[in-house]
Amino acid sequence: MLTTPKYRNLYSYIVYDIKGDRWEQALTDSFYKSLNSTNDDIFLENPTIFTCIKGENNDKMEGVLYNQVDYLLEEFNAERIESAKEETFLLVSAYTENWKNDIPTLTEKMNIQIALRKSGLEKDYGRSWHTNHYF
Repeated sequence: MLTTPKYRNLYSYIVYDIKGDRWEQALTDSFYKSLNSTNDDIFLENPTIFTCIKGENNDKMEGVLYNQVDYLLEEFNAERIESAKEETFLLVSAYTENWKNDIPTLTEKMNIQIALRKSGLEKDYGRSWHTNHYF
């Protein structure tokens, strides 16, 4: 737990770091039960929750970054808003109606970002994807 002063008020943050080889529904259920219990004990109101997910996957297919972005957008039921592309990096901002909060962009609103980076030797691609969502 971190507490910082801001504008004459104190703001508290709880940071969880969960690591593993896979994610299972039972783990999800257990985590949210613990999270809700902790929130009820600490906060007077419902806190805002920000989430970052980082994953890695190795692949040897050409075009894998674009395929993975399309797959993740479909999994999150998200629409692409804007993107940035470099030779070894792809960033997509998107919007999903599954989460109630959003951040405005220059033209629309977004609540998920996916960043993918090519790494490794020649045709060996490592993917890292990050999503930020706001409840």
